[in-house]
Amino acid sequence: MNPALLSLTKAPPLSVPLRFFLTAPLFGLVAAITLFFLAWQGVNPLAQRWSPAVLLLVHALTLGYLTMVMVGALSQLMPVLIGARLENPLRVSRVMHLLLLLGVLLLLLGFALQIPWLLASATLLLGLALSQVVVVTLYALLRSSSRHATVYALIAAVLALSLTWGVIALLLYQGNWWTPLAHPYTHLHIVWGVLGWMGMLLMGIAYQVVPMFQITPEFPQRWRQALVPLLFAALLLLTLAVLLELKTLAHLAHLMLGLGFAAFALLLWRLLRQRMRRIADVTYDYWLLAMASLLLAAVVAVIGEVAALLGFAVPAALWQGWALLLLLAGVLLAAIAGMLLKIVPFLVWLHLNHRFQRAGAFQGNIPNMRQIIPYQQMRRQFTLQLAALLTLLVALLPGWSGWLPEALLFLPQWLLMVAALLWAALFLLQFVVMVTALRLYRHHLRLLPGLLPEH
Repeated sequence: MNPALLSLTKAPPLSVPLRFFLTAPLFGLVAAITLFFLAWQGVNPLAQRWSPAVLLLVHALTLGYLTMVMVGALSQLMPVLIGARLENPLRVSRVMHLLLLLGVLLLLLGFALQIPWLLASATLLLGLALSQVVVVTLYALLRSSSRHATVYALIAAVLALSLTWGVIALLLYQGNWWTPLAHPYTHLHIVWGVLGWMGMLLMGIAYQVVPMFQITPEFPQRWRQALVPLLFAALLLLTLAVLLELKTLAHLAHLMLGLGFAAFALLLWRLLRQRMRRIADVTYDYWLLAMASLLLAAVVAVIGEVAALLGFAVPAALWQGWALLLLLAGVLLAAIAGMLLKIVPFLVWLHLNHRFQRAGAFQGNIPNMRQIIPYQQMRRQFTLQLAALLTLLVALLPGWSGWLPEALLFLPQWLLMVAALLWAALFLLQFVVMVTALRLYRHHLRLLPGLLPEH
């Protein structure tokens, strides 16, 4: 995409995306603390993934962190990247943020205290928040004149978001607000949420921001046009297979999903290796890490599905758990962290630039993007994220107890505790970096003659 085509004048006020970005790391911190206490108690999250504490951890991460950031990013990227202007962005974002925040808090309390009415209240609030996300996004996208593949990817992603909530809401209602967690529909909830909502949203955003910021060739048009429809069709096929209890069809749908995301990972990796920009950029490393994790997750899933089709006795929970772990911790957390390091300094610079222009003030006082978040700080954050991910993966390696000497059986538990502390430090650092950027923004606004109110 040509950066000159960005609709910068349509960007919403800075507070619209930033309220989501500032809230998200706090939920990430909750997830990391929960992981630490699970490790302290000797619980393996992959082995006991249906326990209330593990559910709390996963939803603090997926709803509190990932979805919070993604909703904030949508509110900013849709007007700027594809010219899809949002109506009343300040009012809409305030309501959306409040509903999502309260919904996630009640959901986590419901898991922690195992109180059904808290889960019922959370389901209602989250339904209102996510419905608003879906309606506002679809309204803006369908009115946009752009027909870039990103538009269709975002439409598919928000439709997947509505199905993610709908499936689990139905299960909770039928189960008196405490669903049978190993139900086949729970698998649909996970797949539509992680691969549909988050996966296709990431894919759509990558179509635009990778060529623009990393100075790579454009994604091949045939792949842009084919991948999202293929993946959405595979998700629908999987849903049909689960509803009709057709195991072979479900395995084939899983294979389609694994191969589709593997193709995306290989394609993006190839484009990144062809980048023309030679300036050191941490976000390039974040994309490489995310795509390596995505490819590994796809390989694990495809091998597991092929083994199941051939009749080998491979526990589905083992490879599905590992694929999910790689998707959440390796792909989504890395891609999100990298994008935040691009989006936040760009937004601070952009809004300062606009405010100084409107005031007729000298714009040489505006810090550049590398002054807002220094490169060395970005590099430290990436190093911390890589260490947290590798420690987590090593701590959860299957079969530790089968070959470790008895004197070292404590090692996986302690490694998991170290991983939790590293993730906690990372989320805390993200929060501090964004607060520092916001304070820098407000500091430079005070230099303006006659401070103009933000609208």
